[in-house]
Amino acid sequence: MLGVIGQLLPIALAVALSTVPITATITILLSPKASGSALLFLIGWIAGLIIVTVAFSLGARAAPDDRPLGATPLLAWVEVIVGAGLVVVGVVSLVRRSTGLRATSAAVVATRADAATGGSAEADARPRWLRVVETIKPIPALGLALAFNVRPKALLLAAAAGLVIGSSPIGLAQHTIALAIYVVLAGSSVIAPIVLWLVRPNAMRRPLRAAESWVIRNSSTVSVIVAVVVGTFVLGNGLTRF
Repeated sequence: MLGVIGQLLPIALAVALSTVPITATITILLSPKASGSALLFLIGWIAGLIIVTVAFSLGARAAPDDRPLGATPLLAWVEVIVGAGLVVVGVVSLVRRSTGLRATSAAVVATRADAATGGSAEADARPRWLRVVETIKPIPALGLALAFNVRPKALLLAAAAGLVIGSSPIGLAQHTIALAIYVVLAGSSVIAPIVLWLVRPNAMRRPLRAAESWVIRNSSTVSVIVAVVVGTFVLGNGLTRF
């Protein structure tokens, strides 16, 4: 089972570093409706992680095994496709980041000017969807967290994790333990701030604002690095199955 967990670690790290749920979590915690929305967002995020990972894991277990050592060509090809898909996502994100930096240079100047006159540059710099998240209610927050798990990148990562768990020759109990460890690690970037906020809400406001600023500035870079590195790992793992 240790080998399975070792293969899951980089995938779980990639999910944990996904900037979309991290940014949404911080925005919800800084919103007036944080007390109700944050907990349901956490439940939705964890439930979504479990559902999609188990679905891909069951698919991997149901795949035909026509190789004597347990490695199937189908799973190998799926891992190669998933890994290549993550690398493509990273490259596309890099291209969009480059064009976005050129396209928004005027907006950056404008927000700096606004800050100089007493406005809120950071609020203006946030993506439009975050302004909607800021006022989200509890039930929609649950649905939003579930929906985050069916984004293309999230599905690719879930497929990679499900393949590792489902194709490993271990028992059901060990599969369950591996899944639990993966979900806790993958969801840690959402679990930790929400739990800390529930314990000490006032003390968390300043660190959350600093984290929000950092994520907004560096989200594209993080997404590119994570997608390419993990995609390469999954691609290589798939190639070793042939």
